[in-house]
Amino acid sequence: MDRKKIIAISMSVSFIATAAIFYYFYFQGNQASQTSNATGKSQNKLELKTPIAVSNNIENSSNNFYYVQDLKNSEEIKKAFNEYTNNKSSLAQNKQLSWNRIANKEKEEVSLDDLSVAVGFKINDKISTLFNKNEYDLIICSPENSSQSYGIVLEVDLFNNYPDLYQDEVNFMKTWEGSMLSDLHEVLFPGVNFSQSELDKKLEFKDGRYRYAEVKAGGSMYYEIIDDYIIISSSALCVDKTSLEIFGSD
Repeated sequence: MDRKKIIAISMSVSFIATAAIFYYFYFQGNQASQTSNATGKSQNKLELKTPIAVSNNIENSSNNFYYVQDLKNSEEIKKAFNEYTNNKSSLAQNKQLSWNRIANKEKEEVSLDDLSVAVGFKINDKISTLFNKNEYDLIICSPENSSQSYGIVLEVDLFNNYPDLYQDEVNFMKTWEGSMLSDLHEVLFPGVNFSQSELDKKLEFKDGRYRYAEVKAGGSMYYEIIDDYIIISSSALCVDKTSLEIFGSD
């Protein structure tokens, strides 16, 4: 090969290498700029992060569905809720704990807000800001006396830049305690008649295995914050069974 060809080939290789290096650093710089811009736009927002994976998660549990055609129709939702509270066969099908959802045929769940309007219960405004309104479960379980107990499992959204999320959960729940019976009696004690004075009475919760308060003779309510779930029930055993099924036995 003569000298001119060698020089020509060397120049071509050098040009190709230079172009490759240029495009590599140009692409990297452009990508970094886009990432920086995206971060700048979102730095003032609370961003959701992927929920922590737990063993035997609710999504893997067998749910009983009560169907509506219209996810916004209060009459349909109330009727489905009544079917859920009157279902005496669900426990035998699911080892004394039944998970229940009100949804349409496509398994799209009625939102927590729409359910509360239809049934007539209330979620405290502060703690409500932390919940995923489309991820919750209604539960039925059987305590020692074999009568059905009810509850609700609420899923807390996780945020990338929310400082002290758990502490706010604790504080907001304690703020809610005084009116929790008045707000949730339709969910926790369906069919039980409370006088207005009983509903208006400010409850005093105590620390035990779970936070609890006595609501009337022979009746109590309990709640527990576990990871990104809040379990509220009329039975301590129901909280036991629910947390065990969410997280497994370990």
